[in-house]
Amino acid sequence: MRAGAQAIWERIDSALSLLEKAFILCVWLVFIGGSVAMKERGHIAIDLLPHVLTERGRVFLARLVAMIIFIFLAFFFWYSLQHVLRVKLIQQVTPIMQAPMWLTYLAMPVGSALMGLRVIQVFFGASGNKNIISGPDKAAMKD
Repeated sequence: MRAGAQAIWERIDSALSLLEKAFILCVWLVFIGGSVAMKERGHIAIDLLPHVLTERGRVFLARLVAMIIFIFLAFFFWYSLQHVLRVKLIQQVTPIMQAPMWLTYLAMPVGSALMGLRVIQVFFGASGNKNIISGPDKAAMKD
């Protein structure tokens, strides 16, 4: 009886461990994916204003938005790094695997740093990269 219960518990523990690993990987995927989405212009945006602006206005708007996003990411990086260090100091671990929790939280400063690099690319590429600041497609406007 005891061996049967122990075998069942090992399977439940293994399944819970897999769920915890999947959760940790999803956290990392979200923060790393944010950088990819920044590169591909995949984040949600309101594109009405660039359609009515001149080329110079679109460049200015792209750079203004990039600066605002960079400032936010700098604050986010700083405070998430402080959080990671705090969690590492108290040696918090995950409930099932007993893995260091700071490794999960490390996705926040790493992801924000990667997004920050992408924002810098947008800022300095705003005048040369038409994909970043493009206005309305003239063919699409006729439809």
